[in-house]
Amino acid sequence: MLEAALASTKALANSEAPITGGGSAVYFDLFGRVMVVAKQSTFFAINLVLLIAGPALVLGLLFIYSRRGELDRITTGWLRLPVALTISTLATLGFGQMILAINPLVREIFV
Repeated sequence: MLEAALASTKALANSEAPITGGGSAVYFDLFGRVMVVAKQSTFFAINLVLLIAGPALVLGLLFIYSRRGELDRITTGWLRLPVALTISTLATLGFGQMILAINPLVREIFV
């Protein structure tokens, strides 16, 4: 991945093509196969659309399921996520504290 980024940087630096357009460029590598290059304003627009469309889609689906009378089945599944996330986070933090208390060598690394 570093080789692909280095080759892309060299190609961009040695290019004789005129620089057109305004704004900062955003570029990144996808799985070492594709180089994505776009204007920063393009990614801002995509981000804005997704931030608006995502919650609107969820609210629309909630409205449709409430009209069908199937909302109680959907909300029970949605309530499981915060409970499972809380339990798993507390378990992870608890086991981490237990390892720090038992093994003094681990404590020296993080202090």
